[in-house]
Amino acid sequence: PSLHAFRCSLACLLGWFFGRQLEAGVMRGVSGRVRAALADGLTLFQKLQKSILLPTGLPGLDRLLAGGLREGQITEFFGASPSGKTQVCHCVAACGAWLEFGVVYLTSNASFSAERLIQLSRHVLKDQFGPTNEELVGNLGKLLTNVSVHQPRDTLSLIAVLQTFLERFDSMQRHGLGDAVPKVLIVDSPSLLLYRDLSINMGFGKLLMVQLSSVLSCLAAKHDMIVVLTNHEVHSLHSSAAVGGMSGGGGSGSGVNTRHGLGVTWGNTCNVRVHLKQLQQGQQQQQGQHVQATLVKSSNQATGKQEAFKLM
Repeated sequence: PSLHAFRCSLACLLGWFFGRQLEAGVMRGVSGRVRAALADGLTLFQKLQKSILLPTGLPGLDRLLAGGLREGQITEFFGASPSGKTQVCHCVAACGAWLEFGVVYLTSNASFSAERLIQLSRHVLKDQFGPTNEELVGNLGKLLTNVSVHQPRDTLSLIAVLQTFLERFDSMQRHGLGDAVPKVLIVDSPSLLLYRDLSINMGFGKLLMVQLSSVLSCLAAKHDMIVVLTNHEVHSLHSSAAVGGMSGGGGSGSGVNTRHGLGVTWGNTCNVRVHLKQLQQGQQQQQGQHVQATLVKSSNQATGKQEAFKLM
């Protein structure tokens, strides 16, 4: 019994120590990046005007996003499963790779599929860029070469991978190799990893959430990356409690509010947030998966807009 008590005490002490170390590191990282990100309004406006827009390959979604995904910003797609979040990620990866941007695809649930990427490419690229069938077939190798896939096993691994990228990209810029830095970063379902941490230790999970948000923001702002995240949806009976939510998720008059997962702590991570909802069979006019997209949050335009698009 005394040995068991000693081991328990030691485990608690180590947990407290490393928790304090992580907390201190998070605060240093956040404060430093906040200071580095400060800029006046004119500078921000000029940067916005010059920024690159990456089309998603889905016309309705691009209309909602005023042309596509903007560099230097984080865009989050959230919705129930299935609502097309992972397929949208594949479409974004295909468009980025076709334009010869480096694409980094991080998946927490083994969602990436090379076969699905090629299948979707035949539709979105032909509609968006107009290549012939011969050009598409001849460039399939380029698509796969330009996409780098990683599968972190937990949140700490995900943060470590992103931190390694950040340090590597910083070094590339210092040596005049900034053009070789990947332009697109896709993180599919980080909420799956974060909820596991939150369920074990709420305080430690929130620290990991803040650290993840910080490194994602730094990659977007410092290296002008186009960052795409996915998240699940949750429902609340009190609309006033939802941040970035939207009423009507449970039907007319139900009082149910639909909002993004991970709560207030995660709420300010992204610049743009889009809710995806699969349309019911009675609302579909053609074959295929039809999705309704609602702009819930945006730093560039008014929210509340809705557009529909089709996934093959």
